[in-house]
Amino acid sequence: MLTLQLGVVLLLIRSYRIEQDFGLLQLLPVVFAGFVVHTWAPPRARLPLFLGVSLAAFVVILSPLQAMALVGLGLGLIAICHLPVSFGTRVGLLLLAGAGLAAIRAELVLLPWKTIPTLVLPVLGALFMFRLIVYMYDLRHEKQPATVWQRLSYFFLLPNVCFLLFPVVDYKTFRRSYYDSDATAIYRKGIHWMFRGVVHLLMYRLVYHHLVIPPHAVGDLADVVRYTTSFWLLYMRISGQFHMAIGMLCLFGFNLPETNHLYYLTSSFTDLWRRTNIYWKDFMQKVFYYPMYTRLKGLGTMVAVLLATAAIFLVTWLLHSYQWFWLRGDFPLRTIDAAFWGFIGFGVVVSVWLEMRRGKSRRLGRPAFSLARATSRSFKTLAMFATMSILWSFWSSSSVREWLDVFSRAAAGPPRQLVLLVLATLALAALGVGAQYAESAGWPKWMPRLSLARARVPAAVAALGLLVVAQPGVQGRLWGPVGAVAASFGHIGPNEADEERETLGYYEDLLDTQQEARPGYDRPEDWVTLEETDAVLKTNDLPGVELLPDYVGSFKRKTLRTNRWGLRDREYDREKPAGTYRVAVLGGSHAMGSGVENEEIFENLIEAELNRLRALAPFDSVEFLNFSMAGFSVLQSMHVLDTKAVEFQPDMVLCVIHVNEDIMVRRALRAAVGQGRDLGYQWLEDIVALSGARSGMSTTKLEQRIEPYLLEVMEGAMRAIAETSRRRGIVPVALYVPLTREDIERSATRRESILRMAGRAGLIPLSVHEAYVGHPPSALMVAEWDAHPSALAHRLIADQAVSVILGARSSLGFADMETVSIPDNADKEPNR
Repeated sequence: MLTLQLGVVLLLIRSYRIEQDFGLLQLLPVVFAGFVVHTWAPPRARLPLFLGVSLAAFVVILSPLQAMALVGLGLGLIAICHLPVSFGTRVGLLLLAGAGLAAIRAELVLLPWKTIPTLVLPVLGALFMFRLIVYMYDLRHEKQPATVWQRLSYFFLLPNVCFLLFPVVDYKTFRRSYYDSDATAIYRKGIHWMFRGVVHLLMYRLVYHHLVIPPHAVGDLADVVRYTTSFWLLYMRISGQFHMAIGMLCLFGFNLPETNHLYYLTSSFTDLWRRTNIYWKDFMQKVFYYPMYTRLKGLGTMVAVLLATAAIFLVTWLLHSYQWFWLRGDFPLRTIDAAFWGFIGFGVVVSVWLEMRRGKSRRLGRPAFSLARATSRSFKTLAMFATMSILWSFWSSSSVREWLDVFSRAAAGPPRQLVLLVLATLALAALGVGAQYAESAGWPKWMPRLSLARARVPAAVAALGLLVVAQPGVQGRLWGPVGAVAASFGHIGPNEADEERETLGYYEDLLDTQQEARPGYDRPEDWVTLEETDAVLKTNDLPGVELLPDYVGSFKRKTLRTNRWGLRDREYDREKPAGTYRVAVLGGSHAMGSGVENEEIFENLIEAELNRLRALAPFDSVEFLNFSMAGFSVLQSMHVLDTKAVEFQPDMVLCVIHVNEDIMVRRALRAAVGQGRDLGYQWLEDIVALSGARSGMSTTKLEQRIEPYLLEVMEGAMRAIAETSRRRGIVPVALYVPLTREDIERSATRRESILRMAGRAGLIPLSVHEAYVGHPPSALMVAEWDAHPSALAHRLIADQAVSVILGARSSLGFADMETVSIPDNADKEPNR
């Protein structure tokens, strides 16, 4: 039955693709097979078997050579711990070895094997950076020698290869908890905790996709509350991963304690310190607090306690930067980090001081319910939640100025928002009082507690329920809001803030780095943006940059070649040849061909196919001139059309857009205004003046000012493109292309909105959003770390674009042309 329950939970993880980017899905078969074999193995063989399963996991997640390098380096560090020399000498040798590895991690020492600093050392750091400290501390005080299997198993923990952010498992607890109670109960607890971790991670997705907003989108008090609350709620991802990791260890007999306990219900800073990341608290107290307290005890108990408490938060700040170094490769010492941990430390010190002054009250049995005490506790809990939300949002901000700019919007909302906030606070406090009354009244009388054996069965039942909800057919039959929530559980794409590369905080940045450090995600050093190459010239106009003419170089390991006009295209004369139909292509990186060769860009492929078909007869030929450039939006395209493209006498303008066009417009306008560039259009200058945006403002403040006018700017640029085109007898067309990771169904609303906007502005809207159907994103991307369209994706876009263009030939003004044989499905309306 336990094996069956575990299978259901693992199937649930697979169905929702829980943390698939970290390799968890590849780990599941190893966990399941290892559990089955481990439970039937004789007790003496179980620890060696666990170590074998862990090493097998390293080979599965990493390559065999990388796993060998990881294990070899780890064994070397463990061997230093047991050299037949003095303890101080061993510590010195470990520090020396650590310094050498740190030099490699920081790439101060270059190795021919590039994955050592970018992949192997982050995993090695996750295994050893804190565990080695605990191990050496306990080794010095070890009374009963451990077996070699215990020592090796402690370092090479099975789930650690997937979860680089890992609880600091205590060595003594690790040894003492091994099968310290009934094996069945330990296994059941592990399954239950893994399921709890899944629930936390699904709730995280719900917050991530529906609550998180970027700083520029904060407009009033309600947005400020949403913004700050979302950051503290994102901690559920860490909690979920910790539950999953410790649950896996329980499956192999390690009866480890809980990692986090009801941390959103803390009522004081000391309560927060005891409930959140309990393993870290225990680690800090054991290795740093108690030794410091012992040395300071001569100053008096209270002084020693307060100084030792304050000191561990200073150490916590430095150790978080130390952790950042091993996982990211740099050692940050930010003022924001110091202020965050300083405030938390100050809060804990004050709470400890108050507790020591009051002393501990001793009661026998459950205390009688007190309305005053319950009300006080409810409001304290709400105050702590609000405080942590504000602090976490501060810690996650890129600067103090950005954080203050966000909070300045709290006064912008109508008074009713403040009233609603007060009423919601009172309602939550009343709910808390009611819960405390029910508990004091002995709620088990009317809601009986289940035994431990039965309490774990609902986890499997709930997992089966979530498995059913994971099916798209079931989600489609659910009531609208419920179906949307269920769909959010299964969605693993980026949210708006992520698409705009807004920071989501310390832990989110580390997790993002952990994903990029996995095999295939280690971005090469020469993989840079276009503006980082020598192919561009900076300008002081609206676009800000342009391609150099007659340039030949390398961009994303492909040849970047421009013609004499500074276009990434073949050579064309400025004067249009007789009998030629000319198309000016405007757009950003997708149209420019970021990561593919010149000849593989879809505009070249469309040109070749239309010429092959003689599709626009009686014209002798078709020419597509590519005026696109990476980073451009319709705003820059408008300027390029007016200043350059019209000189080439195009018959059609093909403006390439995608689902994140509004994001690109925001970036373009923010950069232009922030750098004080010449906008060049009176209507645009009027909007910017009305918004109050100006150079010298912070990025967040600029975007907050621009945000209410963003769609107006976007539609205005499209209208300008359409009006310029029609004045000159040019057919204006907007061609929607999909992103390689785009979910067609989820993007439908945004896509239709953008296409309707293009239609209102006077552009003829066409779409090839179904071009990628049936192809996995991995085949459509130029690299696993770069989601720009691959050569295959460009070919798919070109094939459907030819069909769409010919299918819309009447609206494009081709109705009087000679009839030609066109590809299948060209006349289907859905693509228009």
